[in-house]
Amino acid sequence: MAKMTDDRLLAVIDNRIANSIGYLEEGDGLTASRRKAMKYYRGDPFGNEKAGRSKIVMRLVAEKVDGMMPGLLKPFVSGSEIGRFDPEGAEDEAAAEQETDVCNFVLLRQNPGFRILYTWFKDALLQRNSVVKVWWDKSEDVTFERYTGLDETEFYMLLGDDDVELVEHEERLDEALGKLHDVKIKLTNKVGHVEIKNVPPEEFLIESQAVSLEDASFAAHRVRKTVSDLVAMGFKKSDIERHAGDSAAQINSERTERFSPDESMNITSLDDGIDDPAMREVWLHECYVKVDYDGDGIAEWRKVQKVGDTGGKILENEEADGNPFADLTPILMPHKWVGESIADQTMDLQFIQSSFVRSAADHLYLSTMPVLGVVEGRANLDDVLNRRPGGAIRMKEQGAVFPIPVTPLGPDVWQMIEFLEGKAEQRTGMTRYNQGLQADTLNKTATGASLITNAGEQRLELTARTFAETGVKKLFLKIHALLKKHQTKSMTIKLRNKWIPVNPTEWRTRRNMSISVGIGTGNKEQQLARMMNLLTVDAEIIKVQGGLDGPMLTWMNLYNKAKRLAEAAGLKDVEPYYTDPSTAQPQQPKPDPKMIEVQGKLEAKQAEMQFDAQAAIQKMQQEASLERQELDGKMKLQMIEVANDMKVEFAKIAANLKAEIFETQVKARMGAFNAPPANGSPA
Repeated sequence: MAKMTDDRLLAVIDNRIANSIGYLEEGDGLTASRRKAMKYYRGDPFGNEKAGRSKIVMRLVAEKVDGMMPGLLKPFVSGSEIGRFDPEGAEDEAAAEQETDVCNFVLLRQNPGFRILYTWFKDALLQRNSVVKVWWDKSEDVTFERYTGLDETEFYMLLGDDDVELVEHEERLDEALGKLHDVKIKLTNKVGHVEIKNVPPEEFLIESQAVSLEDASFAAHRVRKTVSDLVAMGFKKSDIERHAGDSAAQINSERTERFSPDESMNITSLDDGIDDPAMREVWLHECYVKVDYDGDGIAEWRKVQKVGDTGGKILENEEADGNPFADLTPILMPHKWVGESIADQTMDLQFIQSSFVRSAADHLYLSTMPVLGVVEGRANLDDVLNRRPGGAIRMKEQGAVFPIPVTPLGPDVWQMIEFLEGKAEQRTGMTRYNQGLQADTLNKTATGASLITNAGEQRLELTARTFAETGVKKLFLKIHALLKKHQTKSMTIKLRNKWIPVNPTEWRTRRNMSISVGIGTGNKEQQLARMMNLLTVDAEIIKVQGGLDGPMLTWMNLYNKAKRLAEAAGLKDVEPYYTDPSTAQPQQPKPDPKMIEVQGKLEAKQAEMQFDAQAAIQKMQQEASLERQELDGKMKLQMIEVANDMKVEFAKIAANLKAEIFETQVKARMGAFNAPPANGSPA
């Protein structure tokens, strides 16, 4: 089979779109139901109101939908994590924990996680099915910077970066520094990240016979975009402009219904580019379809983006790994994608309840201002017809105007209104007990109140579990798969109060995971009491097994209970209060008592030996000191004797020297006397 042509692919896409759920507005029961649910939620008039009669509309749908939201959101956002990946073995514990932390970080911090979950859940409660779209966004962060006085080396190093584009450049000559450069650059930082967005119900299309989103062979996001938006996405302007402002690109009725009450959507302001051609709007269909495009006989997933309505132009056609959507519904319908909403369960009750309340209000009005009988010609009819509190009615004779009695309103009406409220509580699980309101008319005993509260909580828990298993788990698996495929660079993020390098390309392909939905459901006091009871049992186990290293209870078991207890108390971050034993410094093992005894004896022997050694050293030092003193005395005596001997010897030498000197002097004088005169004459 030959490869499919673009014209053939376009025909296939158009056929899938035309036969999808949510595409046709006229005659589409889903669209009509959604619009009706929105009207009932707002409390719009039913259209059967009569002049002069009560027009009260009870807000039963809004009460139940908004009343369920806290109980549904709390399980997911009250703790530090929403989803947890299950390890596939003991060696996989650390990796699964890191992947859990990173995926929770992406949903709750990199994206507005609370707002996403709030919109996702409320759409489902009100409009049957709700969808989020999760994809890898290759966005570009563009900044401009100026540099002055760059030398040649700095200038060329700056331009060597691939992300830098030169915008302005000026050269100048400096006598001292030489050639300098003043530049303005455009810095493009290509940052990829996981993007998560809520898809409005009217913008999502799915094949009409779909049983589930996973099994559907076609799903699409149909949205209005401006010419400017599509050009910025990288598409050719010429391919877009020919389809801009076509007759099919009109305002969706569901979207109009959503915005119409407060007139925040001015239809005339969305005219096709009267002020600016770049702001003309066009339909963009981002389709994910399973089709045999390459002609090998096997259908594959492809992502096809086309502009315009029927016909149009294919802007992008590439392989895909499936659709990027995650969906949920509060009440699953077997073998069918479209489920039931809480609005579906309560709209009929709101209509009936409003009708009875209107009747009661009309009766109250008649009781305070009853119908008057008038004797014709005996009273002023203008005064009668234009009555006001304290106003006068002119009569020609007494009794010309008289009230017509109103039958008292019996208890049946109020019993019926109460019956309808009870039916709404049974259908939704949102009772006045688990809202903290009084319900004395239903049950005045503590046991009865507990039974009603538990029954309501079971309905809420079922809805929360349905959301977790059908939608939130799917979202986490898609986040994990996107990070593993596209996050090619290692990233450093703060997890558990530590900066940790993460490389998602090394992750495993996950299939098993669990969603935390138990800790936030039910009464907070009940949860705290249950956890405290468990900790009481743990204290007994610790006594039996002789500590926290026994076979039945460990430090990690106790930490997990303390963590759940803190979460039940409303603390999102438990790290300041309890330390994870896996991250704490390892404790030294307790020594054996016998080893302690042996070690004590050894230390005592060592102390004794050390004492003996010190005593011996002191004795030797004392003996050496005495010997030194004796030796010093002998040396001093010897030195005195030597000194005395030297003094005697020195005296002898001095005497001999003096004698020799005297003798020499005498001889010299004698010689001088006996010598002849120098001139030969006698002296």
